[in-house]
Amino acid sequence: MNRKNSVIGDNTEYSIPQASKFMKLTYQTVSKYLRKRRLKGIKRGPKKKWFVRGSEIKKLMKELNMV
Repeated sequence: MNRKNSVIGDNTEYSIPQASKFMKLTYQTVSKYLRKRRLKGIKRGPKKKWFVRGSEIKKLMKELNMV
């Protein structure tokens, strides 16, 4: 497994900025993937910000051949 992926915890939830750093994509691209449901996430907190599980990040990275 790629060293970059070993840092991503499967059950850990990451914010959009954190997820975009892992995938080396822009904030806007990650947001688009969430809107289009290509990336599965959940809204949390009083401001309803998006969070993505590490397992979903890994799944998308594999789909995009980034692993």
